[in-house]
Amino acid sequence: MYTIRKVELNDDLQKVSKMIAAEHRTMLGKTIEQVMREVGKRLSFGAFLHKKEMIGYISFHLWEQNVIEVGGLVVDPPFRGKGIAKKLIARITCLTRKEFPDCKIFILSKNPAALQAFRKNGYKECSHEELLRFLEPVDPWEECRKKRCPCWENGGYRGCKMTAMIIPSS
Repeated sequence: MYTIRKVELNDDLQKVSKMIAAEHRTMLGKTIEQVMREVGKRLSFGAFLHKKEMIGYISFHLWEQNVIEVGGLVVDPPFRGKGIAKKLIARITCLTRKEFPDCKIFILSKNPAALQAFRKNGYKECSHEELLRFLEPVDPWEECRKKRCPCWENGGYRGCKMTAMIIPSS
């Protein structure tokens, strides 16, 4: 049995960083230590086996103007197919709605399994142009420009290989 709770700094952030790196196959040139620092700064939830071993992870980043990006969804391969991703998404979506009732929630992902899990939780796929209108005045590709992400080098947000999804306002 597993429990879902907020990730604490004394949890195994190195394990979650490695899970993220393995799942996403890229860390945009970041070291495990850099990813660990980023994980430690975000509000994150984990699925824990026996309250200790982290087997799933999700986080969100609060942008300006009540815009929230959910991301980093990963479940350890031996524990997939057990509803963990769905519960992590439901928990973080519920929390963001409660704490920020007027927020606009979005994701950008290339992971087909993660996208399917988000769909099952009410997220709707949209074009990159629709995402820009939904989030206005926030530009979700601002970080890509700053970091010279490969997608930005291939035509800005139009070159982005990520699928955009939003959760309609409640």
